[in-house]
Amino acid sequence: MSRILAAENDPARRAELIEALRQGSVATWKHFNLHGEFDFSDERMADSIGLTAVPVALSGVDPPRAP
Repeated sequence: MSRILAAENDPARRAELIEALRQGSVATWKHFNLHGEFDFSDERMADSIGLTAVPVALSGVDPPRAP
């Protein structure tokens, strides 16, 4: 998130992002298991079973919007 904030040049958009962070809650992440070792290398992230992602624009589902 810090990279996104640092890259944002529009002061109004930057203020929106900061406010969204302030309104967030750690409780939102309580269902995520963050224990252990995570490997997000390209090799590990390769699709091993042939699933293809449907682009949001083609799925007919609106992307989530920030509150």
